[in-house]
Amino acid sequence: GVDSFPFDALQGQTLTCSRGVSGELIGEWVFAQMLAAAKGLPDVFLDQPPADWSRPDFRVGTLRGATVVILGMGGIGSEVARLSLALDMNVIGVRRRGTDAPHPGMTVVNDIATVIGEADHVVVAAPSTPDTQGMFETELFAKMKPGVHFCNIARGTLVDQDALRAALERSQERARTLAQSEAAATREATTGTPSRCALLTLPLTPAPQRSGATDSRIREKSGRSCGT
Repeated sequence: GVDSFPFDALQGQTLTCSRGVSGELIGEWVFAQMLAAAKGLPDVFLDQPPADWSRPDFRVGTLRGATVVILGMGGIGSEVARLSLALDMNVIGVRRRGTDAPHPGMTVVNDIATVIGEADHVVVAAPSTPDTQGMFETELFAKMKPGVHFCNIARGTLVDQDALRAALERSQERARTLAQSEAAATREATTGTPSRCALLTLPLTPAPQRSGATDSRIREKSGRSCGT
């Protein structure tokens, strides 16, 4: 995606949009992150024999019955909701106005602060606008339950990076689950101040997702949607 475009450079040429085309792949990526968080991946992988094969400190969870709160009901958020419903998750969507749900069996609200305390997984898939920039700040992070998995697939500007770091450092459990996919939030932060770049040093920070640009079938679909 882009935040701005030099329309005057088009000189009368037609500009097309493939909005929503990558929703399937990115939705799958988000769902994979939630499943990894629930199943303790990659902690379950071994690179050498453990001292105790019973691994009493290791706990494997499940997505079934867990609650996911999804901010943004566009192509990506809707796909994450669909996949989550298929695994019997409790799905709560958050959109700016209206309560129409893209899928039966889910709930839609307008204020994330009223439901974020219920979430086992929080997925951010909203656009960056003056209203959403910095909305994930200290007060909102404080409403989240310990051990919540925070997945930002949107622009990093939606998240107060210092507030995120403070939330990650409050407890090791929250750091491990929140950091599962917070790298997406640091795509812009990596060119910012040293304190923001330090997010990349936290435990279990994966590489930023590139799923929306890696599948030939999606590129084909994009070409068809643009009429090429």
